[in-house]
Order: sequence, then structure tokens, then C-alpha cells
Amino acid sequence: MFGEGGTYPYSTFRAILDAFDARNIVEMPMDHEGVKRMIHNIGILQGKISEMEVELDNYRLDVAWRRLQRANPYIVFEVHLHGNMEEALTKLKHARDIWNSKPVLVTTGDMVERAYSVASGAFHEILDELKIVTVEDIKELYNRKREYKAVESRLGIS
Repeated sequence: MFGEGGTYPYSTFRAILDAFDARNIVEMPMDHEGVKRMIHNIGILQGKISEMEVELDNYRLDVAWRRLQRANPYIVFEVHLHGNMEEALTKLKHARDIWNSKPVLVTTGDMVERAYSVASGAFHEILDELKIVTVEDIKELYNRKREYKAVESRLGIS
């Protein structure tokens, strides 16, 4: 129990706070940090071990989901709203090569075609596994997951 002489690891407190935030933060900004937070929260709502800013060699991946605490991430996300798309794809390819993770690029609707074009060139090795989704898709999924969890909670089955 918190505050009654018992001690708990920070990770326990963090997990409780993350679950609370995932269910209760209503509106997220649609900037890079907001989209990362939505992806992170979707992972938490799905019962995954979700981490932001995951290090891999000289790279930092925006979000990674694990099934088990000590396992390699099985899916990794890079949010690309502007700037160097090749850098985002390089991070995803490296995660695929090292961890065998499913790579997901999250970008704006008007950049999807360019993303496929760039990926089909220098990143053709991951093209079959690469998923390219829009920030609008992420926002829709996040809102639906939260609604679904609210219904489960109301019915007492969550």
C-alpha cells in the first residue's frame, strides 16, 4: 500500500500511472510528442509493455511494444511528421535487422505516398513487413480503444 509503510518499486507506480493516463487523458496534441504518447497509451490499453524513446545502438526509436519485460520489442514505431524520412526508415530497418521487430512508420496523410516511394528504394528489404499508417489512423484507434475500455470498466469486466 502506498504511504502505509509498504514500499513498491517505481516501475509499479509508473505502470499504475500510465494505465490511468491511457484511460483518462481526453485530448492529445497532434504533434510528434502527442502522437508518440497516443501510440504508447494504445500499447498500455492492449496490455503490452510499452516504452517511449527506446535506445538501439546509436538510435532512439519513438515507441516500442514488448510482450514480456525482458524480451525484444515485437513492434516498433517511428513518428515522422516532417524532416528526414530516410532517418526514420533507417531506425525501423535497424530494429527489424537486430530485433526482428515489425516496423511501423506513422506519418501524415500527404506523406504516405512519399514514404512508400522512399521505402521501395533503399529500404526494399523491409517493404513487405513495413506498415505505413497515418496520424489520423492512430488518433482514431486511440479514441476507440479508450471508448472500448470505458465500456468494459462500466460493465465490470476490465
